[in-house]
Amino acid sequence: MTSIEHTAYPRLKRTLTSKELDQIYTPTPAELFLAHRSAKGPVATLGFLIHLKVFQRLGYTVATSEIPALIIEYIAACAQTPLSSRDLAGYDDSGTRRRHLPLIREALSLSPYGPPARKAFLRAMVEAARTKDDLADLINVALEGPTLRRKPRSRKVDNRGIVFVLYDIMSY
Repeated sequence: MTSIEHTAYPRLKRTLTSKELDQIYTPTPAELFLAHRSAKGPVATLGFLIHLKVFQRLGYTVATSEIPALIIEYIAACAQTPLSSRDLAGYDDSGTRRRHLPLIREALSLSPYGPPARKAFLRAMVEAARTKDDLADLINVALEGPTLRRKPRSRKVDNRGIVFVLYDIMSY
């Protein structure tokens, strides 16, 4: 089975340099405004910001518990919120995160994985299979396909659904 480490599938790093934190996880003034407008209270606002920045980085959602404390603390400091990862313990279980995810997708112009994305994904893999035989190469092509081939005004695709299809393929 092909290892996930040999694919372009984005993952969160446990250790980051100050430069990486600044470039990837610093919320813009517009993102801070959006978070304050979309969330009620400091915990919900921080949760929104964290998931917004992580979604931007990965192209899919993860549980708050999977996000390194370093990233959470950095975003909290940027938002001038004196909270930590411990304060977000109930965020995933509450309905707040579920309400925030559609708002985050809309802000990032992302649409959830669905039939059109699956069709594009499979088309990209079939085309790549003509010249590549390594599963990791096919997975990389598929992950890049839906966003690289989009029309200028079309929406990007949330890669989360692609991951589930890949998992099914790699399980055989």
